[in-house]
Amino acid sequence: MAFKSMDKLAEDEYLRETDTPLLIIGAENDRVVALDAQKNLALKLPNCKYCVIHGARHEVLMESDEFRSIFWRQFDSFIREEMHTSRKTDRI
Repeated sequence: MAFKSMDKLAEDEYLRETDTPLLIIGAENDRVVALDAQKNLALKLPNCKYCVIHGARHEVLMESDEFRSIFWRQFDSFIREEMHTSRKTDRI
């Protein structure tokens, strides 16, 4: 099942059709997931916000208060923006 999901994410058309708001937070020193791969994926998603936590490794929420704080600020900001946007579109 995981391989099928990975294959689907390689399909540009599928990614372009994905309109769900997404937040991808990369870690600058991640040795598990390549930053280039994350960035390329984010660029293909029409409704994706991408940011990188400089100095962080793969387990951002397990590393330090500094990195957790940055993560949660980005997350909270994303949720607030999406809540504001969804309220506008719900009224249409």
